[in-house]
Amino acid sequence: KNTRRRREFEQSISRQRQLKPHLGIQVPGAVMVQILFWLVLGFTGLLERWIGPMANMAHLGGLVVGLILGLKAGVLSSKSSSEP
Repeated sequence: KNTRRRREFEQSISRQRQLKPHLGIQVPGAVMVQILFWLVLGFTGLLERWIGPMANMAHLGGLVVGLILGLKAGVLSSKSSSEP
């Protein structure tokens, strides 16, 4: 089930990159909501009963670093496309 969703997500990103390469990679809002939902749920400790302990700070750190790198890449990309 998760493998199919991941494959569909990757295909949609690939299609978007082919059709609108100037936009770069964008994460759909529903995916961001799901990411944040599971992150918050992980911090509550409710999942440890079924999944076991998680490295919540590592996941949060990865999300923050990914957002920073994405923003930086977007800024650099917009600067390079606006220069003559």
